[in-house]
Amino acid sequence: MDAVGKAMTVQQRVRWIEGLFFNKQEYCALREWEDDRLESDPSKRHDYKPEHLQSGARMYAYADNVRRSRQLLDELYELHPSWDPSIILPVFRAHARSKGRDHRSMAWGLYEKRLNFPIKLSRKEMDGYFIGFIEAQDLRHAIIVFNSMLKDGHLTGKLSERMINRVLRKLNLLYRLGTNIESMTSIALSVISNLPRPYHPHLFGDWLKAAVRARAPEAAAQILEIMFQRGTTPRTIHFNLFLRTLLRSEKRQHDLKAENIGWEMVDQCDKTSPPEAPHINTADAIVSYGKADQEGRNNKSLERITPRANVVTFGLLMLRHSNLSQWEHVEYLSRRLRELGIPPNVDVLNSMIRYYSARGNYNKVWETYKTMTHVPNNNGGVFPNGMTFRLLWRTLRIALGDKNRKENIELPSPRYLLAETIRWTDMVRSRWDAQRFREGLAAENLEAISTLVMHCFSYTDDLAGSIVALYALRRRFDIMPTKELATVLQTHAAWTDLHLETKSVRAQFSLSKTFPNKMQQLGRIFAILKDARSKRLNITDGIAVTLSKDEQAELNLNLLSEFVRVISKRQHSPETIEAMIDQAKKDVGLPTLKIGDMDAFEVL
Repeated sequence: MDAVGKAMTVQQRVRWIEGLFFNKQEYCALREWEDDRLESDPSKRHDYKPEHLQSGARMYAYADNVRRSRQLLDELYELHPSWDPSIILPVFRAHARSKGRDHRSMAWGLYEKRLNFPIKLSRKEMDGYFIGFIEAQDLRHAIIVFNSMLKDGHLTGKLSERMINRVLRKLNLLYRLGTNIESMTSIALSVISNLPRPYHPHLFGDWLKAAVRARAPEAAAQILEIMFQRGTTPRTIHFNLFLRTLLRSEKRQHDLKAENIGWEMVDQCDKTSPPEAPHINTADAIVSYGKADQEGRNNKSLERITPRANVVTFGLLMLRHSNLSQWEHVEYLSRRLRELGIPPNVDVLNSMIRYYSARGNYNKVWETYKTMTHVPNNNGGVFPNGMTFRLLWRTLRIALGDKNRKENIELPSPRYLLAETIRWTDMVRSRWDAQRFREGLAAENLEAISTLVMHCFSYTDDLAGSIVALYALRRRFDIMPTKELATVLQTHAAWTDLHLETKSVRAQFSLSKTFPNKMQQLGRIFAILKDARSKRLNITDGIAVTLSKDEQAELNLNLLSEFVRVISKRQHSPETIEAMIDQAKKDVGLPTLKIGDMDAFEVL
């Protein structure tokens, strides 16, 4: 416009400057905007105009210059008090995401400033303020905005799936700030009065889940009491969460209470009709809540009836009784499940594995696992967890060490079981509970599972499989090798050396002095290899203590790999050893897994 002798209008000037800003020329745009404030020609001055001030406040807000954006916002409304209040939102968001505590505290003042305008906030604006307080981790004010959205009708109306999911998304954002039972209680008590009744069972369920995580049985009991007081009938899911909270407390009085309630729920299966088909999703459940219990909605003194058990209840009870080796209860509950036609879940599966393993019926363990998890025609089935495979490995070790029944055992080989473990792990990798799967596999001691697996391979005289298993555990489960593994592998190697001996010699091996002598010999070989590796890699004692946990794990794994190859060369050629390792990798489903930093041709 200047080229043809005409000055830009303020709208044209703002559009041009913002074009620079939003095309990654922020510095140039802000400089142009500030230059406008220095313009001496009255015909070209725009700095006092609301459009220009609004543009500056918006750009500085997007550039996270909190102080300058606030200055321009104040100047805008000082000169033009009735200007469009939508500009407050970007300035508010800049304050909310600022790391400065003072800036975040000012965010509430900006929200109040917006409320003082006669123009009501739109749903989009409310979303922006709500997300801003979530970003600022300001739970108190986020709850206030959420309640305002409910009162103003932005989150209420017909119970459509779209509306329900909108409410649930915002609730889940609030839950992210509910990091403990106290904050979750604050959320629940603050929103329940404004949240439509069909959402209440879901809200109480989320509240109870927080009590489970906090191991707070007293809080869970109070939540159930509040449900009754507010006329919301606790369902089976709520009682199951209460049972979990009681059992997690690990206090005898709570355990006994959980047992009593659980068995009462089982008894209700004979007194009440079976439940309807499970809901497709949470939105479907909330719609169902909205249609049901018309009388209970206005009844503040509901009859307190214990709901009937479902498979989760049975699973919790069976795990509880299996932990106490009360197998008669486990057997009875299993029979009742079959009679009721209730499909099992993973807790039931794990309890039955324990049951048959304790009975010494090892073949039944594997049969039960296959039956429950490998359902034909993709008709569902149990999805095993990490604990399932830990129990299978433990059963395999016990079975392989049971000399009286070893000949009749039809359990999988260690290689097959490792392949099965890896296969399920790959399926769970993208799930939200992937880390829980690993923790279930390794239990409280994240390293003990490797020793358990090594013992299984040792019983089958599979040195190649042993070292492949160690690398598989490291690469797929991030489970480190333990110090005990060197001794396990040395014992394994000592027995492997006896393959050429007679059966009578092998029978007397562990009872004679030959065994400790052989162990000492292998221990010396291991020490020599360790010293040689340290010298080769220039790892002194001073350097060794500075290595990270991952570096130490890699060093130990490579040392164990070298040791296995050295011992194996006493009976096999390098070609045979590498072929054995390659076959083991294929058998466990990891044909490309790299084993060690030296092959059998390179070791001594």
